Order: sequence, then C-alpha cells, then structure tokens
Amino acid sequence: MFKYFFLLLIFRNSFEKPNVYFTREISPSNMVKMFKVLNTNLTGNIGLKVHSGELFGKYFLTPDFLQEIYDYVNGTFLECNTAYKGGIRHTTATHKMILKDHGWLNNSRRFVLMDEDPSQDFNLTILNHEMIPENIVGGHLREFNSCIVLSHFKGHGTGG
Repeated sequence: MFKYFFLLLIFRNSFEKPNVYFTREISPSNMVKMFKVLNTNLTGNIGLKVHSGELFGKYFLTPDFLQEIYDYVNGTFLECNTAYKGGIRHTTATHKMILKDHGWLNNSRRFVLMDEDPSQDFNLTILNHEMIPENIVGGHLREFNSCIVLSHFKGHGTGG
C-alpha cells in the first residue's frame, strides 16, 4: 500500500540548505496550514504552478483540492505546454481541452498557460549552474511577483 505525504521545500538561494516541512495529513485546509508555517507574506500577482493532468490521467492535484490555497493567496493557476511532442498537452489548443475536462477552467478560476504564445518566451539565466546556463520560460511568467509550485514530483526520462 502506498503512503502519501505532503512535502514542502523552501529554497531561498542556492547557498542555503532548504527548510523541509512534512505532514501525513493531505487535505486542502492542511495545505493552507503548511503555507502559513512559512510565515511568508507574498504580495502582488501570485502564480500557483500546477500539473494539469494527462488525458484520462488521475495522478495530479485537482483544482477542487487546490481551491482553498488558491483562495487563500488570491492566486492564478499556472501551467506550461509540454516540451515533448506526441502528447495532447504539447500544443495550447489541445492542452486547453485537458484544462476544461479536468475542471481548471470552471468556477471563474484564473488560469494561465505561460507559454501559450511561444514568441513571448524568454531565456532565464541560471546562476551557479553546473550544466545548463539558461532555461527557456513562458512569457507570462513576467506577470507574476511570486510563484508557488504545487505540482507533483516526477522524473521523466525526457527531463535529462
């Protein structure tokens, strides 16, 4: 039997060891409690990076589950199209079908595909890199003052 847990890692810069917070209680209200433990006052436009889920998939945090943290920080859900071809989330048009099917666009939720217009993407320099000096990110990232990553841990082979 699998045991699920919520793990929160906080990285302030590449020279600090991260603080790690752990709980076995997985619930929408506990996500807000975990966020409050950080004692962080985020202001401005706050993005909540999510994984919108694969076609017919079930291994993602649902928008209903994340609604309480979304409301608490007054955030906007963020996602990107996939870099690998062949999946339905590779293009904005087909990705939006998944977003609608999985409920991300219901209840007047704010949702942004950060790279929906590839001409607006930009290179973000990675300081103190060992192998990759920069990363291409979706242009809409410029619109956000903070980003909370709520997607699942994963290890795709295409990730390197």
